[in-house]
Amino acid sequence: MTMINSTSPEFQRLKERLDISVAFSERYEKSLAICYLRITALPKQQKGETTGNLSDWFQSEVDSLIRNIDTLEKVNNTDFILILTDITENECEVVLSRIIGTLNKLELKPMQRVTFGANIGVCMFPYGSAQKGNLVQFAKKQMEEAVINNRAISMYRPNKNEDEIRQSIIRNDLPAALQNNQLSVVFQPQLQLNTKKIIGMEALIRWQHPALGKISPVEFIPYAEAKGLLDSLFQWVFEEICKKIEKLKNYNISINLSVNQLLSSGLELFITNMADKYEVDLSRITLEITEEIGLYSSNKVLKRIKNLKLLGIKLALDDFGKGYFSFADFINFPVDIVKLDKSFVTSLASNSHLKKAILPIIQMAHFLGFKVVVEGIEEYRQLIDWEELKCDIVQGFFISKPLTLDEFIVDISKIEHRVNGLL
Repeated sequence: MTMINSTSPEFQRLKERLDISVAFSERYEKSLAICYLRITALPKQQKGETTGNLSDWFQSEVDSLIRNIDTLEKVNNTDFILILTDITENECEVVLSRIIGTLNKLELKPMQRVTFGANIGVCMFPYGSAQKGNLVQFAKKQMEEAVINNRAISMYRPNKNEDEIRQSIIRNDLPAALQNNQLSVVFQPQLQLNTKKIIGMEALIRWQHPALGKISPVEFIPYAEAKGLLDSLFQWVFEEICKKIEKLKNYNISINLSVNQLLSSGLELFITNMADKYEVDLSRITLEITEEIGLYSSNKVLKRIKNLKLLGIKLALDDFGKGYFSFADFINFPVDIVKLDKSFVTSLASNSHLKKAILPIIQMAHFLGFKVVVEGIEEYRQLIDWEELKCDIVQGFFISKPLTLDEFIVDISKIEHRVNGLL
């Protein structure tokens, strides 16, 4: 940080706050923004005015816009360093836009407004750079590029490809998605083949990122698991369903549940509390658990599943057919539904002779008292194939894409009418 005299109180204060902020970011896995701001296009000074006066005014204005955990230090009469703690890239841009807006407020004399310009370089920690000693330098370098390119705000990007940058942003911004109402639930209809009626739906979580747009669960769920956020995501989805279930009439709702969530100590109490709070009939809820025989064989898991069944909840074994589970394992395993892995659909589409292999699987499931669900139905021929195989329930884009609650309520009759016209 050679831009400030290393012996000055300002330098020591900045170094101390930067060290604290970085330590906080590492300890709590929060992102941090280091911003280098330069006021540009200073107006022609009026008699009695100095750039020092102008920068002092600006500093006092900015201090009123930032939090106690943030830091603003003056480098010289035109340059400032701003440290924003526990902040996403999008939130950082919002704060900086407000700061730039303050430059339009200055009045050198009563009724005389003067507009300033500014260029700001930003380096996000840790995904912009994990080099703790170079964060300010990177931010300053980015500010200089902002000046050259005539940009107000410019983000430092390391030598990564676009996909790496996207994944870094997703990983760092995910915790804020829950706090900032960026998540939503959509519903994919499930069609019962023998009645040609929609009998339920699978609840799917979606993330609308303010900068990246729609982010698929395939992208962010692995990070949620790594950050220990799956319980929070499940609880959020479950409560959203409880809030909306009254509008969904008598339809059944399936919710995905990981094995780790299944084993969490407060699961049953949480579900019971939500059911009581929103007066929910838990027999309308199905929890879909992925097939991982190594964990399911434990007594603790079996006991938890039986306790959930006592609450009235239905259990579905998701992704059946990946090789972990055989029907012999079902003898003491109290599930209600077997959800076939999507590979069955794609394999059957390319080789019709596989019907002879798939039919006994469905017959065995029926013999054991399980409903059979298949997902991934994307074309008419697949729908016919699985009806001939006596599958109970199907879902997929050919039936319907995932819908918002309002869309689901409106489109049910249209979906049923279209399917009845085909079968």
